[in-house]
Amino acid sequence: MKIFYLDESWNTGNDLENSEQPIHFINGIWIDCEDIPKIEKEIKWLEFNFLPYSRNFDFEFHGIEIAGWKKYFKHFNIEDRLKLFDSLI
Repeated sequence: MKIFYLDESWNTGNDLENSEQPIHFINGIWIDCEDIPKIEKEIKWLEFNFLPYSRNFDFEFHGIEIAGWKKYFKHFNIEDRLKLFDSLI
């Protein structure tokens, strides 16, 4: 069986007239269900190796936070942020 994960970014919600966010991206990935445990394990490994102090239940990797030096990523230099993006991809 396959699973398709779909996510959006730059969403203005119901405010379709918002000129500050004129772009809306929709991205997706199609994977085999049997690959999910391996993917989860690799993402957890990245979390513990890049962010050993982030061990809480609501942590997620968000591109806007990595790229924008926000939250857990505010102390990352450019090389570490690029390395993290590369590892996630």
